[in-house]
Amino acid sequence: MNEDFRQRARKSNHRKTRTNLLTTKWNEQDSIDRKQRSLYNSSSLLSSFSVFLHRALSASSNTDVTVSSLKTRITGLRTERVFDNVPIEMEPAANAILTAIIDTHTCEQLSNFFMGNYENTLFRPWNSLQTEFASLCASNTQCFSHMSQHRVRGAAHRDTILRSHGDQIVAKVPLTKLKLNNDREIADYFQLERDRLLYTALRKRLIAFGGNASEAFAEPFYKPKSNGLRGPLVKSVPIIQRPRSFVRVRGGIGINGDMIRIDVFRTADQAYYFVPIYVKDTLQDALPLRAATKNPDRMLLMNEHDFIFSLYQNDVIYIELPEAITLKSTTSSDSIEVDHGYFLRGKVRSKSGTFEISTLDKQYMRTSIPFFSLSKLYKCEVDPLGTIRKITKPEKRMEFHLK
Repeated sequence: MNEDFRQRARKSNHRKTRTNLLTTKWNEQDSIDRKQRSLYNSSSLLSSFSVFLHRALSASSNTDVTVSSLKTRITGLRTERVFDNVPIEMEPAANAILTAIIDTHTCEQLSNFFMGNYENTLFRPWNSLQTEFASLCASNTQCFSHMSQHRVRGAAHRDTILRSHGDQIVAKVPLTKLKLNNDREIADYFQLERDRLLYTALRKRLIAFGGNASEAFAEPFYKPKSNGLRGPLVKSVPIIQRPRSFVRVRGGIGINGDMIRIDVFRTADQAYYFVPIYVKDTLQDALPLRAATKNPDRMLLMNEHDFIFSLYQNDVIYIELPEAITLKSTTSSDSIEVDHGYFLRGKVRSKSGTFEISTLDKQYMRTSIPFFSLSKLYKCEVDPLGTIRKITKPEKRMEFHLK
């Protein structure tokens, strides 16, 4: 051993590091001790449980069952070494299978596998493992359950606080968000007569770029002066807002923040409507009853007796539609057409009365389906074995008690 190496090793502040670096002899007993430390070094609870199992099995009449302690890196074998093309939603199932099949015999197989030339090959504990796992991944098998988001927390309102001018709500909007209406005027511009020169310049620039605000104001825009000189830089202008609902904040107005759930109602004419429940509604004395409609300026008052159930994000639903719709793949250019089936409830857009659905494996998605267009809608549950069942029992509308 080089003397310089010994000197550097002796300067280490860690005793175990010094011992390991300065060791000159290694025998079989040292290997056994190292293996035992690797198995039990930080798992006192597991070690005690292993002793308990040994004693319990020794006292029983079943002498064929043994307890083996395994290294965690064995149970942490990567799925890529065992399964071919594991879907994202099936990765937890693949990891569970790997943990379940690890035993003494499998450890011997693993040792032989890694001792050989294992590059570009798969470890197969038995010949039909890949076929059996592929059948689990088939679309017609049990559903893989995604956890619904039932949390009651989030932002009560958006960060931007709006101003109230009489009956109008106004917010500063970036120039890149401006739009032209059918009359080729800037839509919802607030009090254009206060600065007609600025409005005219903005409108002229928008028209020159065909109404594309992102291209029209890609470069800095400066306010023109009456003498023809360049004025100050303009980044945003006041635009009238029309939020369906809002909350009063510090003398201003905040647009609703995070949505917790939607409460679904079915009227006497068998039409479906939903009432969005926001974080700010958790502090109110009563739950809201105004349902979203296809008209962004109109909400419909629901009857409490027409409530059927609540839906959270990632809840499993069954829907039937009067005609087929197209769902696009999230990973390719493929698409499928469906008019009924089981789906996951995604994002909801209360302004347009639409919601998002995806297939149970999240491979295909439709971002906008009008709620009022549904022929049938059922809330479903998934049991631990992946079987989907429609919920037919009446559901009580749950209130909040956070105050």
